[in-house]
Amino acid sequence: DAELVGRLRAAGAVTLGKTNVPYGCLDMQTFNQVFGTTVNPYDESRTCGGSSGGSCAAVSSGLVPLAVGSDLGGSLRVPASFCGVSAYKPTARRIPPLGHVPRIYCLQNNLTLGAVANSVDMLEKFMIAACQGPGMLGMPGKAFVPLEPPAPGDIRVLFTSSLADAPTEVAVVQAMEAFASKLEASGVEVVHGFPDLDSKALFRAHKLQAELCTAVTSPGPNPLSRPQPDKSPSAAQLASAEEVREEARAKVDAALGTKRFSVWVMPTCGVLPFPHNPNHDAILVDGKEYPYWQPLLGYCFQAAACGNPTATIPIGMVGHLPIGAQIIGRLWEDEELMAVSRVLEGVVAGAVPKPALHAFPLEEDTES
Repeated sequence: DAELVGRLRAAGAVTLGKTNVPYGCLDMQTFNQVFGTTVNPYDESRTCGGSSGGSCAAVSSGLVPLAVGSDLGGSLRVPASFCGVSAYKPTARRIPPLGHVPRIYCLQNNLTLGAVANSVDMLEKFMIAACQGPGMLGMPGKAFVPLEPPAPGDIRVLFTSSLADAPTEVAVVQAMEAFASKLEASGVEVVHGFPDLDSKALFRAHKLQAELCTAVTSPGPNPLSRPQPDKSPSAAQLASAEEVREEARAKVDAALGTKRFSVWVMPTCGVLPFPHNPNHDAILVDGKEYPYWQPLLGYCFQAAACGNPTATIPIGMVGHLPIGAQIIGRLWEDEELMAVSRVLEGVVAGAVPKPALHAFPLEEDTES
């Protein structure tokens, strides 16, 4: 068993099997030549997202109450939003990824293990089990101890309904603004804005880390010799990238303010679930074409590059399709973020019905 699977088994979990992923786990859709295409339970003509699309579709369709996934640039958050379920990406390095990815430090440093479920309550149970044991690289572990949900008035939300440099459908912005109105009506303090980040520099820094991960997984015949051609980033590039990431972390922390229960909320993706696109053709955003990746990554790289914990919860429907929002917390304050997510989840409770493709369409889901 992978380390995480072993911890879940020790807590009493029953494992059922593996779910589908895209080739190399590097896509915002989930299809491959071995197992085919995973569809969206709300509309089989559309994608479930990726790369943890199989996990999100399995939870959404009622096959399992909990599924494991991983997130490097939105691979938990985007499919959760597309499938109308909740997901959690913990603080980077909080859960050891041994057995999930190769024993390569840069991979373990950047790829974060998390989970998908139908509720924040189940995600908390996951974190309790997943955090039982030592941390990465022999460091002591940090047990997850749930907090009582705060009163709405004790919560401060830095709210971003859209980003100027991220192609975003009008329907996504409208759904986010409706969510903000519900939060304000519930008594939550909502401050509209965005951390003063250099988004282009931060995206390049995150991309360099991804390129390093790709380079080290395909060495030459001698693992200690430099592969030819060597496409990996230089040490100087990586050092500069880390400086950019560290500056961004400080700016996000400053933007969250001094309130204990303070989070940053923004869209999970610039578009709703889109039709299956195996050739990665341009994506239409309100009638305008954009390169495939641009609308899909515009809202996910920030928390990934900085390592901040992030929850995704479903907030409503646009027609027959679900939409989710991501809730970003301070580094290593997973317990505070989860407590806030419980409250925000309650504000939009019942906003997303079961999908048409569901194992128990006429029964209530049960979780234990």
